[in-house]
Amino acid sequence: MSVMYTELGADVLAAAAAASIVAPTVAAIDKAVAESSADPKKLWPSFFATGRQICTKPHVFVRSPAFLWITGLYTGTYAAVNIMSSYEERCGERCPTTKSTVVVGVNGTLAMMKDRALAVLASGRSPAPLPSLAVGAWLGRDAIGMTACFVLPEYVGELLAKWPGLTLSQQATNVAQMTVPLMAQPAVSPFHLLGYLAYNQPHASYATYWESLKGQVGGVAALRVLRGFPPYCVGAVANKSLRERLHGAAESVEDAFGNVVQGLVPAAVVMGVQAREAPPPEAHHGVSINEGGP
Repeated sequence: MSVMYTELGADVLAAAAAASIVAPTVAAIDKAVAESSADPKKLWPSFFATGRQICTKPHVFVRSPAFLWITGLYTGTYAAVNIMSSYEERCGERCPTTKSTVVVGVNGTLAMMKDRALAVLASGRSPAPLPSLAVGAWLGRDAIGMTACFVLPEYVGELLAKWPGLTLSQQATNVAQMTVPLMAQPAVSPFHLLGYLAYNQPHASYATYWESLKGQVGGVAALRVLRGFPPYCVGAVANKSLRERLHGAAESVEDAFGNVVQGLVPAAVVMGVQAREAPPPEAHHGVSINEGGP
């Protein structure tokens, strides 16, 4: 049981560390996309403005809603991936459907909360319920994106490992993790943008959404490809590497603790036997001060 809790702690710690690495870039991009859904001219100016804030006022940036939401989003997502990977290792088999369902569920829930918060900030209006179109668009985005980011790379890596130039399985997996998520970003970009458009213009016609998508999706797709690299390529590889290192360290600590316990138990048994076999101490036969003559 203690090993399971140690592994769980390692899974969450690796997730939080990896999330903190990717959060600045992703926060800048998501904030820019959210603001461009209300005003298309704000896409690149917003991105570069956040970049300047990261460089010149990092203490302010790390307290911003965008950074905090993104850090929470990817901590939860990476933790779900890690915990499911630990579950697969304990079961001794892969569970792609279960893993994909859990990761999409966790990521989709957190991403929906994050996107709604950023949409509210970008619109400048009081919070409003999410339209069903926005919910459906973002769920479709997450289902495609999470499968491409955390499930498909393992299988693509196995295929790449058969190529002559990629003899190492880990090398092939890293190549797949660096490429497959980026290839999926143009496919998820319309869903991502449509969710913001539906929130900002809940009563617009489908023709209006279509015209907005045609005019903006190119820039959003370019930023989505840039956005996909930190969390799903660099972050995913860093998360996996940190998890393996922390699991290895946890196993070493458990083994060392087990060896200490194994050494202490026989010693305690021997001491107990010696204590039982030792003769009782001799009684003192001296004369009490209260005894004696008259």
